[in-house]
Amino acid sequence: MSDAERSKSEPSVFDRRFEWPTLLAWALGVAVVGTLLLAAVTSTAAFDPFNPSWNGTTDLRNHLESDPDVESELVRDTTSYETADPNETVAIVIAPDEPYTGADAKRVRSFVDEGGTLVVFENVGDEGNTLLEAVDADARVDGRLLRDEQHYYRGPKMPIATGVTNHSITADVEQLTLNHGTAVNPGSNETTELVTTSNIASLEGDGGDTGNGTHIGTHSVATTESVGDGRVIVVGDPSITINAMRERPDNSAFIRGLYEDDERVLLDISHVDDPPVLATTIERVRATPLAQTLSGTIGIVLIAALAGHRITPLWRRLTRRQSHRSRRRELEETLTDAGRFSKAQPDDSRRENRQHRSDRIQRVRGNDTDIHPQRDTPAWDRRDERTDDD
Repeated sequence: MSDAERSKSEPSVFDRRFEWPTLLAWALGVAVVGTLLLAAVTSTAAFDPFNPSWNGTTDLRNHLESDPDVESELVRDTTSYETADPNETVAIVIAPDEPYTGADAKRVRSFVDEGGTLVVFENVGDEGNTLLEAVDADARVDGRLLRDEQHYYRGPKMPIATGVTNHSITADVEQLTLNHGTAVNPGSNETTELVTTSNIASLEGDGGDTGNGTHIGTHSVATTESVGDGRVIVVGDPSITINAMRERPDNSAFIRGLYEDDERVLLDISHVDDPPVLATTIERVRATPLAQTLSGTIGIVLIAALAGHRITPLWRRLTRRQSHRSRRRELEETLTDAGRFSKAQPDDSRRENRQHRSDRIQRVRGNDTDIHPQRDTPAWDRRDERTDDD
């Protein structure tokens, strides 16, 4: 049988190894695993640093991580406040879901007293005010929705605050673009108003209107005050940190001004809904040199083991194929030489030579039978042996 005929009779690699049901099963498996991995590394919670959607804060997290002038850390436990250098660190808390109490509140309070800067973004929740009370700050968030019927971005509930105080934090800021924010009550004359609304802004009453004696006028939306040796900054709208609003004028510049003069930023997620397990695990590994070394070593060992498991059988198959091809060439050369010799011999000698050739062919095939095709030889090798019989 010629090589062309043999190649036509043999199934292709695709037909032999892959069938459509198998491919569909693999595709379904990959889709399921991909979905699980995506759920394990992302979140759908608002203000979550692992939520890449419009209401997440992945852009803020990525910006902090890529900023060469500052070191950032995701804080999952308030014990990180104890190891940070307060004088060079800013801690950012965005719309906490749980109140800071007990040991957690004490750690944050000590951090501020010793010179740290605490930034609290809050609008409607009580958890932010609980933290402000715990650190002995005077400012509080009002909690009612802020409106401006004339100065707004896409509607009165997205007011533009243009009253910017001359301060190092607001050096590059001309306005803030809010999204369902609230006012910040300074609480004392020692508190500095950083950004305020226009003089016609208002706060919605319990019924969703601006009646019931609600004050119409200028409202603070960001303040700063000294507490102990540190300071506390309160912003009445956590939405300026989300992906959809961070680049609105001049939210990004304002956020940058919060840590411009510091070396480290703690993005505190210790009191928010549980972040994705896999994502936080990866972040922990990245933050720990020893964990990075161990995970890298384990990865190299696993890759080497898998590679050895796949390469060794492949090498054996290749060497067996080469061995069979060599024996087949030897057989063909033997048959050719025997045929040439028989033409030059008389009939009696030719019969003797036929017996000689038969013995030699049997001897070569006898060596082939030592391979045990059923146990060691792949299917394509056994087809080569059957071809020899042809």
